[in-house]
Amino acid sequence: PYDVDLKYGLVTNVSGENLAFTLTLDTDESVNAHKVVLATGVQDDTSILPGLSELWGTWAYTCPYCHGWEVRDQPLAVITSGQESQIYAPFLTNWSQNLTVCTNGGELADKARVTLTQQHNLTIIDTPIHQLSASKTDARVQFSDTTELTVQGIFVRPPTRLTAASLLAR
Repeated sequence: PYDVDLKYGLVTNVSGENLAFTLTLDTDESVNAHKVVLATGVQDDTSILPGLSELWGTWAYTCPYCHGWEVRDQPLAVITSGQESQIYAPFLTNWSQNLTVCTNGGELADKARVTLTQQHNLTIIDTPIHQLSASKTDARVQFSDTTELTVQGIFVRPPTRLTAASLLAR
């Protein structure tokens, strides 16, 4: 039901204000628009844990909607702590009941701990994480006390940053 014209090119300049924008393309063509949507995307900061960057997208994920089905009903780790753990960890039980919460030494309130262990029947490991690694058949969470957890997937929500934040300053 929308009247849409697709234009391909790099926007080199935006001027104007709400309901009266002019965009200049790298072809020197100008385009008028009522609204401008700046959709630059985000980048996950996988540097927060040793080994996470190497496993990202193959053994380690953030979104169970995107990757949960492939690892359903298998042993999984979720790296989370604080208030987020009360939402993120139980949410993942939709894909697997064999879920271990790794707090990486982070805080976990007593009430959250009771809810996760008793209501959702989850295992919690509070030991700091030393390294994440994988073989061809499984992933491993290696803890600072030299113990390891072997799983088929690791879910973590790393911080994100805008990929083109410099555009917002213009």
